[in-house]
Amino acid sequence: ISLTQLQNKVLLCIATMFCPCSDIGTLQRRDIEFTFENNSNSRNQTLFGMTLYIRQPKETQTKTVRLGRLDLESMCSVRTTWLFITKTEHLRSELPEDHSLFLVYLMEPSKLRPLNPISVANIVK
Repeated sequence: ISLTQLQNKVLLCIATMFCPCSDIGTLQRRDIEFTFENNSNSRNQTLFGMTLYIRQPKETQTKTVRLGRLDLESMCSVRTTWLFITKTEHLRSELPEDHSLFLVYLMEPSKLRPLNPISVANIVK
């Protein structure tokens, strides 16, 4: 699966949990924390779940969603998000700390930049 397809899968997984769509576009990479077996942050442990933080949602002050891992990996939004972040971590090194989770020009690293929140919302719609 290509990085673009993987990103679209992550976007659709997260879109099923958030409303309005505009909240998804504000999700930053730093706002996703993964939990591993025995509450360890070690990547050598089994992935257990993730927590998403929306800093400025439309409806409330903050929004937090905790998700657990599904046994069926192809349908697991936790594993899909972890896989996407792991595969794009090297591309994010030059981006500011507050960059969006979603990126444009994934297949052209020299042009890579965060995807505009409005564009993210339009993709979901």
